[in-house]
Amino acid sequence: MPGPGTNPLFRTMTRSTALVLAAVLMACSLAASWPTAGIVPEQTERTHYYAITGSSARELRDAINEKRPVGKDGKPHDAITSWFVRWKYTTTGSSGGCAVKSFDVGLDISMTFPQWTNESAAAPQLVQQWRSYYSALVTHEEGHRAIGSGAAADIREAGSKLPSEPGCNELAKAVEKTAGEILERYRQREREYDRDTDHGRTQGARFP
Repeated sequence: MPGPGTNPLFRTMTRSTALVLAAVLMACSLAASWPTAGIVPEQTERTHYYAITGSSARELRDAINEKRPVGKDGKPHDAITSWFVRWKYTTTGSSGGCAVKSFDVGLDISMTFPQWTNESAAAPQLVQQWRSYYSALVTHEEGHRAIGSGAAADIREAGSKLPSEPGCNELAKAVEKTAGEILERYRQREREYDRDTDHGRTQGARFP
């Protein structure tokens, strides 16, 4: 975690409405190649590293402060986790007008961490200190990853259960409203998670 006078960990989230134009028209169904509602949401994960070197805790902290990534708030942070939820659905005609036929969700997760490149040449005590910090750092960021996964799962479940609307334009609005409310709920969970863990510090993500 950041040392005294530095900023806490930061992550961001965003969303994309992967809607097909035909979904807002009075079509009975869309492309047959789209996944059905029973398929597990697609999830992709990427982990990035920025290299640091040092032979003391102070040198490592200075290296982190110099190279750590900048979040969307314009401030640097030791590690960043971002997640991006996207959804798409097909529609079908119903007695109520326009209904969801299938609803699929994708989740993209990106995590960035420091990587100590000359760890093998360091003193055992420093290595132990680093590994303890790094393990806690990963634990904290995995908490954010779990929140993103929860958001994707809830959007998929809610989207697949939406009631019929008089028209597909109305259905599209209902999808947007429902997904937006879920995303905001999970944004709040992230804020509470950071508040309760002091951005990972209570989990041991503090170095040195």
